[in-house]
Amino acid sequence: MVFWLAHMRMWTFITALAITVVFGFFAWMGLTLPVAFRMARVLLVGPHRPRLPRWKQRDYA
Repeated sequence: MVFWLAHMRMWTFITALAITVVFGFFAWMGLTLPVAFRMARVLLVGPHRPRLPRWKQRDYA
């Protein structure tokens, strides 16, 4: 472990730090990974679900 830390590149450290921050944010919000992916999909695509009647369209689904 100490040997790896001594020879770590800067981009490896930044990548590991960024991923740790992202997963820490997920944990802070109480999300699991599949739920976080689902929320990201809703934010990117929007609430529009084609071929469903309006009363069957769900918010954030």
